[in-house]
Amino acid sequence: MKRLPLITIIIALLLVLFFCVQRWSASQVDVTFVMLVQEKEGSNDIRGLIEGAGSQHFKFKLNDKLWQATQSNHRYEVKATYKNKHKLSSKKKERLEGPFWSNERNYDMLANEVSIQKLTLIK
Repeated sequence: MKRLPLITIIIALLLVLFFCVQRWSASQVDVTFVMLVQEKEGSNDIRGLIEGAGSQHFKFKLNDKLWQATQSNHRYEVKATYKNKHKLSSKKKERLEGPFWSNERNYDMLANEVSIQKLTLIK
């Protein structure tokens, strides 16, 4: 009879630990958007505008192969991923304008490190 409370306490602690790990672990988010690449920088970075995201400029790091294939002043469909570890503050969310920000997951793209998976030229 004395072991029953001890076992239930252990099970309860394991359940709480499981839910905490699930909550704090970062989920991977896939994002697809159209970007006008305005400038290529020397350190494998591209800078440009995302369609529907207002006038805010974005800077992304590319691997060598993608960076060499990218040209300035061209539109690309971008497939990217990021780990959803950090949330964007509500003050910064209020300043964003455009239909791109209607999806909640797009906000967190600004607060996390984004990895570009694929660039497809749009003609």
